[in-house]
Amino acid sequence: MYGQRIKEARLAMEMSRKDLAEKLGVNETTITRYENEKRKPDPETLTSLSEILKVTTDYLLGIDESEKAQEEDENLQELIDFYGTLSAQEREDFVKHMMFIKNGIKAARSK
Repeated sequence: MYGQRIKEARLAMEMSRKDLAEKLGVNETTITRYENEKRKPDPETLTSLSEILKVTTDYLLGIDESEKAQEEDENLQELIDFYGTLSAQEREDFVKHMMFIKNGIKAARSK
């Protein structure tokens, strides 16, 4: 469980294994071993991982299942609330920007 959580959190932060290894002060192989659950991080390293990846240690250990979903819901609600404060022209611009981002992501996925 912790290996997949480390990998998901790393990817959410758009970090390579090498990036995470450098920030953590370990070899890239160590990150691979954590993600493949061939090595378990000690408590100090787990704390450092959680700080770097901006998640709780409970999330990495699989204790807190809802943290990411809750954060995503809060971010989405913030955008919806913000949208409600916009003028008609600002809303049109906002939607254009969001569509541009969506299309860019779709194009990147299709590569």
